[in-house]
Amino acid sequence: MFMASNDILHYHNYMRKENNERVVRNYDFKETSRFPKECMQILYTIYGNYVRALTSNLAARIGRAVEVELKSISQMTFEEYDVMSRTDNVTFMFEMQPMDGFFYLNLSNEIAFVCIDSICGGSVEYKQVSREFTDLEKSLLNLIAAYLLEPVNSSWKSYLDVKTKFKSIELHLENTQYFTPHDLIVLVDFVIIMSDGSRYSLNFILPYHSMENQIDNLISANKINLKTMEPCESSMDLIGQHLKNSLVDLEVVLGKTTLTLSEINQLQVGNVFSVDRKVGELLPLVVGNQAYFLGQLGTLKNKLAVQVLEVLDNSSEGDN
Repeated sequence: MFMASNDILHYHNYMRKENNERVVRNYDFKETSRFPKECMQILYTIYGNYVRALTSNLAARIGRAVEVELKSISQMTFEEYDVMSRTDNVTFMFEMQPMDGFFYLNLSNEIAFVCIDSICGGSVEYKQVSREFTDLEKSLLNLIAAYLLEPVNSSWKSYLDVKTKFKSIELHLENTQYFTPHDLIVLVDFVIIMSDGSRYSLNFILPYHSMENQIDNLISANKINLKTMEPCESSMDLIGQHLKNSLVDLEVVLGKTTLTLSEINQLQVGNVFSVDRKVGELLPLVVGNQAYFLGQLGTLKNKLAVQVLEVLDNSSEGDN
């Protein structure tokens, strides 16, 4: 088929347009990351503190050795979380004033049953339970929620004076209307490890719309904390004075040698053995395991003494 030059040009433009349309995708600016990077770093510190507090608190409450690890902190939409989340979770809804709205703590049903059994005096051995919680077990879940939320206030204290208030238990968060698919959240993911090696999931959901009114205050508090931690000139002088008055052991190494255990066992009074240093050779003056000076032996007021003759340069080894 013959085509005119203009037709060929239109054809190529059409094909280029078609190819471009194949790779273009819609971009929703509502889904962009809105949690500042600094805020995410603060959350790592806060929930690192939470891990340490919860580990000791939970072990004391249920009377069993447990270990809690922080796996990850990431921001995503609720739709993305809903795809990856488990359905067999129990969700504790709570407030963190002065922040608005609600926050959520998800606990896998397995560890919830393990905690209930432990509180009631049972064993912590995992037994798969595929049933709803009884009314008595639901009342014990309120107690477990208190155990899990108790360390939150102290973990946030250095950045924001929050007060947690437990609201309700949701056994099926996916069926509620608290979120729209595009709501941005931060997922704080933990793993609880029991003494027998069993691993269970625990995570916090921090919605952006619940934290939005305090994010600036959170970042400002972090800047104040960092500035407070910076040493001032007066404190540096004080530290320097204390260091100058510190007592340090200075050792003079006359020489070293190597003996077998058999030779050491056979040593007697009067035995003589040589060392690795020649007569008249300068002796190292050692602080810790590092030689800083060289000197020679002598006497001062009828006592052995050492005269410093050389200062060694240890700057290449990181010592000042």
